[in-house]
Amino acid sequence: MNKNKLCLYLLIVTVPVLFYSCSENANPIPSKAHPDSWSQQDSENFHSVKVEAVGYSSCISCHGQDFSGGESRVSCYECHSYPHLTVWHDSLNADFHGQFLREKRWDLNLCAECHTWHNDNTHTSDCYACHILYPHFTGWDDAAGEQFHDQYYYASNGDSCQICHGADYLGGRTQVACNFCHTFPHAADWYTAKDSEGFHGVSIREHSWKMDGCKKCHGDDYKGGSSGKSCYTCHTGSEGPETCNTCHGGTRNPAPPVDLHGLSEKTSLGVGEHQSHLLKYRVCETCHVEFHTFADPLHIDNTPNAEIIPSLAWDRTTATCNSPCHNPSYVHIWNNM
Repeated sequence: MNKNKLCLYLLIVTVPVLFYSCSENANPIPSKAHPDSWSQQDSENFHSVKVEAVGYSSCISCHGQDFSGGESRVSCYECHSYPHLTVWHDSLNADFHGQFLREKRWDLNLCAECHTWHNDNTHTSDCYACHILYPHFTGWDDAAGEQFHDQYYYASNGDSCQICHGADYLGGRTQVACNFCHTFPHAADWYTAKDSEGFHGVSIREHSWKMDGCKKCHGDDYKGGSSGKSCYTCHTGSEGPETCNTCHGGTRNPAPPVDLHGLSEKTSLGVGEHQSHLLKYRVCETCHVEFHTFADPLHIDNTPNAEIIPSLAWDRTTATCNSPCHNPSYVHIWNNM
């Protein structure tokens, strides 16, 4: 048998053997393509199930150590924010998770895909390892509920709120200011800076002198309530902040000066001759409509000025009164009484 015939014979014999051997290989190279149900959450092949079972090592082999694509050139971040980068917890980094959530309008459903929590004080999620009170519980804004947020504020002296809303409660990393809903926590100038727009008297005046908001924290009697801070510490009158000369008058009596705007000149319409009238007529009800409580609609209403008894024919525009009191004969009789 010549050399050429021998080669042809060997080729005819070995090709079928090689073909048979490969077809029977028990360990073929596995495909790197994900199954069709890889993104279906109700499938047993859903990728989060696999990740939970075996970890991320198999993901890294294709998508890279940082999950941004690797040899697959497909970034995990195209669909979601996870796996988290190492800077995910760095509040100074642009990829901080708070920044991510803020851009997503605080849609916690994005977190809930992986993290679960109980909306009460029995939470067990790892989110709460750092976020003591966030995500907020159900009933967080319900003043009558057991999880109303004020109790957590006072329990931590506000520290837990400042973590997210900033030291001044004006938004911080959340960009959600506490004063979006209420005037508390109070700013530094809330208590004593009477010339400041942030002074609490200014705020109360702008709210038509209604103090229901104060009572929510300080109690109906202003002696502490849920805040534990009594208004009587500064407002020492018999009725606390509802004592008449808290808003108008002075230590002598409740008649201006000063008036509701802090003015004391007689040329100011809110001051005028209040003192001389009270000295002569003894009681406010000589001129003003009588009321019985601070919140009485005859006292606190939507009108900017105190009501005058209609029969006195007071003209605020001209600052004149056409009452019998100013009749010369009446004044003569009064002065001789």
